[in-house]
Amino acid sequence: APAVQMLPPRVVRGPAVMPLLWTLECIYSEGALERGAAAHVPREQRSLLRRQEVGGLLLCTQRVGRMFQEQDEFFRTFVPDEEKRGAVSREHFQIWADEMAPSGTAAATEGVPCAFFLTNYSRQGTIVNGALLRQCGEQVSLHSGDVIALSRGAAAAGDGRPSTFLEFKFDLAGSVLRDALVVESPPRGRSASATASGAAS
Repeated sequence: APAVQMLPPRVVRGPAVMPLLWTLECIYSEGALERGAAAHVPREQRSLLRRQEVGGLLLCTQRVGRMFQEQDEFFRTFVPDEEKRGAVSREHFQIWADEMAPSGTAAATEGVPCAFFLTNYSRQGTIVNGALLRQCGEQVSLHSGDVIALSRGAAAAGDGRPSTFLEFKFDLAGSVLRDALVVESPPRGRSASATASGAAS
């Protein structure tokens, strides 16, 4: 496979409402937001929005933890239990993106092509799509719709899986970025083999 070409970071000097990069939508919180009840709480109230910073780089890191969401009291609201809140590290994880070279078929209106990543910084670990990142600095790629969960360390469910108390969905809806690593399905009426042969010609 050809090597991925990274581009230098870009700076955007924009309007008062800066471009949305991605959203971490809280979809479950034990004791505060039960499964299936998220629709009863406005999405903006249970979401951590990451926007481009004024005068800064378009691609900026999002740091999640008690130290970084303290002012808006997000964790006090959605993790009211003090013991569970203590399992949220001061810096639990980071989400960041690398800009990729656009493909020849992508339209400019589709957004800036990027690869997205999550890095764990907590001794408690961070769970992504059911896989536990145990080591500090361990990272995994992210895609829109992926579920990020926090657990109480060694505590586990009956089937051996970590017992989660807070879950987010990583969402690119409304973002000025797009996932460059997602392989889109071929158009209707055109088979995958035809697409592959066309790309090879």
